[in-house]
Amino acid sequence: MKIRKLKFSRVGCSLLPSTALAIVSLLNSCNPMGSPKKFDWHKVWVKNRGKLVSLTEDVKINGGEKYEVGNNAFADGFPYPFDEGFSIKGNGKIDTSRLLITYYLDRGIMGHYSAFVYTNDSTEVRKMDAKVKMSANDYKLETNWYIVND
Repeated sequence: MKIRKLKFSRVGCSLLPSTALAIVSLLNSCNPMGSPKKFDWHKVWVKNRGKLVSLTEDVKINGGEKYEVGNNAFADGFPYPFDEGFSIKGNGKIDTSRLLITYYLDRGIMGHYSAFVYTNDSTEVRKMDAKVKMSANDYKLETNWYIVND
């Protein structure tokens, strides 16, 4: 068997780092159109906490009459960066005693996202607390409230 040595030209090799950099930049972004959204989540939380708590209470009271399991749109009064909607977890109907709501700040590609998360489900609370301990990007804001950057 004859072994051939491949010769790479300097021009061909110089494209590899720039191509790799372009791919890494694209995959690193949470926004499929380019750079991630720019916001300070702490300031967004302080400014919008009351609205998010009120919306959560409305979901608890009105459940399936006004909202649905899965994706929902924000009502008026939720400015940028709340243009990504929110998601309610459930098995066909909303169970207010085991609620998990994800308020998206930035929905990206390949499952990446940033969101405020509310849960009163004890199983989910344990999962979220463990996630916070293991991650440098996720934080517990207060009882049942988290910021998640996946």
